[in-house]
Amino acid sequence: MVTQLELDIYGYFRKMGRFLYDNTGGKSGQRRVLFFLSREGSMSQRELQSLLDVKSSSLSEMITKMENAGLIKKTRSKKDQRVILLSLSEKGKKEADRECEELDYITEHLFSCLTKQEEQDIYRFLEKLNTHWEQLKHDEVFHFVERER
Repeated sequence: MVTQLELDIYGYFRKMGRFLYDNTGGKSGQRRVLFFLSREGSMSQRELQSLLDVKSSSLSEMITKMENAGLIKKTRSKKDQRVILLSLSEKGKKEADRECEELDYITEHLFSCLTKQEEQDIYRFLEKLNTHWEQLKHDEVFHFVERER
């Protein structure tokens, strides 16, 4: 039986997710693409998909939009001409720098109410939940929920 406390925790997760979406730009997917390409230099779409843990179709759509906006460029790999590498354009590099600065500022303020110990405690709890939820991806209950949408 689900407890009121569990329902309240679930409600807080939903509220926090909505807050982050509404108040930190909404397009965190593009921000993450900029971050990884800035950090790694260039990589294939498959490598990026693995890092981001997103569906291929979602990433393809995002890459197309970012390429059309002049943030990303595609080049053929010198090692294997069949592989297309993604990297940041000059405009993309500037945007990545701006996004990283903004994210640092936002993150600092999001957690400013916590002590270092509280941050460590929350991190441990979230890490434990994340590990458990990764295992739940394979649970038949969640496959049923996905099919119902």
